[in-house]
Amino acid sequence: SKDSPGIPSGYIALGKYIGQDFAIIKSSLRKEIADALSLDERVIDVQEVNIEKSDLDTVTATIYLNTIEGQVILTGEVNL
Repeated sequence: SKDSPGIPSGYIALGKYIGQDFAIIKSSLRKEIADALSLDERVIDVQEVNIEKSDLDTVTATIYLNTIEGQVILTGEVNL
């Protein structure tokens, strides 16, 4: 297993989440992150995307991927 330093910024436009319920944000972010990463030819499979609220306007994402290099775990904070 390899650990990556973090999620690259700029993958997702986040302004649409302002004022939304966290359950909606969480579901939508999971799908958008998985969709964005599936476009990367190095990614074989997006195994799991965990989204946890870490502050009023911040979430922490942990993403488990199967890649051509093996299993990779990405973690990072996303400011909404």
